[in-house]
Amino acid sequence: MKRKFITILLTTFGSVLLILAVLWNDNSRANNFNRKFIQPQIKFLNGLELEYNTFLSCNTEQGVWMQNRSNPFTIFSIGDSFKQPKKISFFPPKGFNLTRVNYDYGQVDSSTFITNDVGEIVRLNKFESNFYSIPNHRFDSPAILSKNTVFVRSFAKVNSEDRLEITKIIINDSARIQKSYILPKQIDGIFCADGRLRYDKESAKLFYMYYYRGEILCLDTNLKVLYKVKTIDTVRIAKLSLTDNLDVSHTGTRNHGRSLRRTSIMVNKNFSISNNRLYIDSDLKADNQSASDYLNNSSIDVYSIKTGKYLHSFDIGRYKGRKIGQFFVEKDEIFALHQNILVKYSFNE
Repeated sequence: MKRKFITILLTTFGSVLLILAVLWNDNSRANNFNRKFIQPQIKFLNGLELEYNTFLSCNTEQGVWMQNRSNPFTIFSIGDSFKQPKKISFFPPKGFNLTRVNYDYGQVDSSTFITNDVGEIVRLNKFESNFYSIPNHRFDSPAILSKNTVFVRSFAKVNSEDRLEITKIIINDSARIQKSYILPKQIDGIFCADGRLRYDKESAKLFYMYYYRGEILCLDTNLKVLYKVKTIDTVRIAKLSLTDNLDVSHTGTRNHGRSLRRTSIMVNKNFSISNNRLYIDSDLKADNQSASDYLNNSSIDVYSIKTGKYLHSFDIGRYKGRKIGQFFVEKDEIFALHQNILVKYSFNE
């Protein structure tokens, strides 16, 4: 009886600590906005436990592609059956830098693209393996329009300042930059503009979601801004806490840099595009949410692609105690990665 009482006491104490942690989290305090919640039909269909350090790479006609950082050139393809993933190995051509940490994949038609963060692109298909390089250029977050056109998020120097920009790359016999759009600076030009780039084939538009400010850009394929979506939160200026760093290499070279402190407030974590709608995983608690609701659910805010207008929100709960990290919506299904468990839900708004 005494052991049972102690177990109940510890469980209760742990729950109280979790709620207090949420209450003290800057993201969860009064944020001066409310959500219009709906109750869509979200039904668990299947789940697949994966190795840790596995993450969503991209969605293809062959299925969901997963990557693992320990083996970046092996893709785990998961079909509709959600059985054991099929391993697909890629062999980049000679010259492609294989020593980087991050590699991104994309696919269009029958071509697979692999990019790294030192300005290199590989295009593979059944008949050819092509390597392209843009010297002195760093980029990530590729959005593939066609076998000849790739959009990336680039790191650039603008008037001696470090900035982020969206870049259109044309690939023929070589790769060249056709056009760039410099992301507006609020604080430092890098962290304040950090975000994720996606291309929506159905609307033929690009979307860039900022992590630290409540805004999404909609651009055409010539990088002209069509409109800006102001998310329902009240964050217009990124709330960042930065620290200056000095690294000295083994050769004595002094490198100055900046890093982001944990006290910085993230607004948007991730987003997906489907059904002519934007689905945004917000990191902010609305004033009409309780601390426990915020703790145990991921709030997905939905916006119209045509107008940018906020429509409604819904929650995706924890699975086996784990909140979602990455996700994407594909018509009437949601694929959500709960740490190392990929879950497929049926979905009807």
